[in-house]
Amino acid sequence: MRRIVAFQTLGIGDTVATEPALAAMKRAWPGARLDLVVAPAPAGLVPAIEAVDGGVVFAAGVGPISRLLALRRLGRRLRRRGYDVAVGLDPTLGCALAAWWSGAPVRVGYDSFGRGFAYTHSVPAPVTWNRPRWEYAGEITGEPQADSWVRMLEAVGIEGERRPPRLRADGPARAEIDLLMETAGLARDARPIIFYIGGRPSRRWAAERFALVGESLLETRGGPLVVAAGREDAERAEEIADAVAPDATLRSSASLRSTRAVAIADQSLAGLVALMERARIVVSHDSAAAHIAAAVGAPTVVIGGATDPDIWGPYGERARMVYDPDLPCLGCKSAECSAARHECMEAVTPEMVLGAIEEIGAP
Repeated sequence: MRRIVAFQTLGIGDTVATEPALAAMKRAWPGARLDLVVAPAPAGLVPAIEAVDGGVVFAAGVGPISRLLALRRLGRRLRRRGYDVAVGLDPTLGCALAAWWSGAPVRVGYDSFGRGFAYTHSVPAPVTWNRPRWEYAGEITGEPQADSWVRMLEAVGIEGERRPPRLRADGPARAEIDLLMETAGLARDARPIIFYIGGRPSRRWAAERFALVGESLLETRGGPLVVAAGREDAERAEEIADAVAPDATLRSSASLRSTRAVAIADQSLAGLVALMERARIVVSHDSAAAHIAAAVGAPTVVIGGATDPDIWGPYGERARMVYDPDLPCLGCKSAECSAARHECMEAVTPEMVLGAIEEIGAP
C-alpha cells in the first residue's frame, strides 16, 4: 500500500471529527502516504492533524453543474496520482463520486442515501444522520461523530480507537498567536479564558449572558479574557468584551495595555488551533471552534440546543455541552430557528455554564 486518499468536503467541525479515523488509517498502513481532500474553509486544519501527509483543496464552485464538473476534474487529478485506497469521510454524493472517479481499486464509505454504489466496501450509514433528534430519541442513542467514522473502518477490517479527536498547532500558527497576543496588549505566553461567539444563527447565546459569565470568571479566576470570533463577528466580539470590562477594553490596538478583556477576530484557522491550546477555559457556541478547543485538550463548555448532544457535543473528559434535556425541539439540526422564541438558547443560563466549568475542573 503506497497511497491513500480520504475525503471530507464539508465544514471545519466535520473535519475535526475525522481525526481518529485518519489516525487509524495511518496505523493500518504506516508506510503509505495519506492525503486529505478538504473544502477551502477547513484547509487550515491539515497541518494540525498528525496522521495527514498533505492536503488537497477542493473548491466546488456554485450550482450543481459547476460542482459536478469540479468533482470530475478532481477525480482526474487524483487518478493521475495513483491512489490505492480512497475513503469517504463525509456522507455527500460529491464525496462518493470523487472517490469513484479517483480510480482507486479499493474504496470505502458509508452507504448514505444510496451512495454506496461508488464504493467497493460500503457500510450502512447511521440512522441518526440528517434526522431531527425527536424522530429517534428514546429508541436510539447517537454516537459521537468521530466514533461513527472509526466504526465504518472497523466494519471493513481496519482497527481503530474510539476516542476524542486530537489536534496540535504547528510553529507558524503559534507564532501568529504570539503576535496577536502582543498586538492585543497581552503577554505572548498569556493563558486566557476564551469565549468563542461565532457560529450559526440557531446556536447563538445572548451577548449579555456571555458578559455575565465573563464578569464572574474575571472576578473569581482572574484574566485575561479573550473574546474570539471570525471577522464577520468582530463587532459583536468587541461589544461583549466591552460589556465584561468596560473600563479595561479599548478598541485601538496601540492602547491595549493592562487589559482584562480583549476581542480577537483576525486569526487564521490554524491560528485558532494555537489560540485554543493556550486556553485555561473555553466557553463557546456549538461551533467548529468548540470542537477545536476540545481536540487540543482545553477545558471546554459548549452552549447547546440545536444539535444532538450525543453526536455533536464536545468530545472529551474535560468537555461538556450545556442544554435543557426536556426541550421538545432539542436537536432540531436546523441552521436557523423557526420558532417564535429561541427556546434552546434561552433555556441555558449563566449559572448552568458556570456550574459546568466547575464540573470539568477548569483552572
